[in-house]
Amino acid sequence: MDKGYRCFFILLITGVCVLVFVNLSSSDILLQTNFEKDNVGKIPQEPKDKWNSSGTGFEIVGDKVKSGKKSLGMLGGGGDQSLGAIFETKSQLITTEFWLFVDGVERSLTVFVQELNSGLTDWAASGPYVNWIGDKVRHYPGAWEEIGNFPSGKWLYTRLVVNIADAAYDIYYGDTTGEVYASKPKGKGLKYRTNIAGPPGKVCFGTYGLVTKAYVDDLVIYEGDVVPKGLFAVSPQSKMAVTWGNLRCSK
Repeated sequence: MDKGYRCFFILLITGVCVLVFVNLSSSDILLQTNFEKDNVGKIPQEPKDKWNSSGTGFEIVGDKVKSGKKSLGMLGGGGDQSLGAIFETKSQLITTEFWLFVDGVERSLTVFVQELNSGLTDWAASGPYVNWIGDKVRHYPGAWEEIGNFPSGKWLYTRLVVNIADAAYDIYYGDTTGEVYASKPKGKGLKYRTNIAGPPGKVCFGTYGLVTKAYVDDLVIYEGDVVPKGLFAVSPQSKMAVTWGNLRCSK
């Protein structure tokens, strides 16, 4: 009997609440960081040459983390300030995932995706433009539109799948990575204000109008929408590298 059948019978015996099958054959990781190599009080430096910033209010913190000892804090507001995670790809389909903690109900973090050569504060050049406010998440395709509830004061795993060719994206979020990977998107085929003319090259975190602090942990950006081999899964207690090739089951 082969391994696939053995796993099937084991699952029947032990019981399964959620079962997630992930294809590991495609998708390349473009950027991945858990911020553990960065210095508290500074902007991220790892991976090297993959970050640039405009303005202040972004820094590594040690007092609000999903796991491990460090995360990225968005602590200040004001004008056109943003921090960009840079990557290079020819793919027309990219995904970014991260843990997100919004610390209150006033206007908070904005996330947007840009072309590689656009300016960090060139908001009109952005594709997806997503903002968190009032225990809600919303986006801006030309006017603010609510996507759904997004409770503040807790860590939620967040996933954006951006289809450049269709000028649209899907957003997922939930309490666990397993829930996110197994669920339907909270917003599907969402259009954005301005199409991205060239290949995407930056996922940006903006603090325009920010009143409520926000924190990001375990950021990853990859090509395609298939969860890639080598992506870390993180337990609540510690950052522990685990590939999604390991099938996880629970009663």
